[in-house]
Amino acid sequence: MVGLGDAVGELLALAVEFLRVRGDGDDAPWHVDELPVPLAPPRPADPRARAAPAPPPLPFDDVHVAAVGGALDATAVAALAARSAELVVTPWRGVLLTDQISTRPSAEEIL
Repeated sequence: MVGLGDAVGELLALAVEFLRVRGDGDDAPWHVDELPVPLAPPRPADPRARAAPAPPPLPFDDVHVAAVGGALDATAVAALAARSAELVVTPWRGVLLTDQISTRPSAEEIL
């Protein structure tokens, strides 16, 4: 366990190590769990921490479309723009269609 006074320094050291280990390029990991090796040995969670096992669902009927390979070409962007008045690019390598869509089409149906 890391003491509160050391938490900032430990987190910064891990962030620097993450940047070093992940490397550069289009296929560089975005998340710690995508790294080929852990940054530090696993530790049990502090029982006082309250972490959700998964993020809660979005509070509206948005549709997230993954950008295959992390990129969208002009044709894909035009197809998405035809389906929604507003597009939001996400850090999850995708796009949110923010209009209230009553059905959830698959990425293949949209693109």
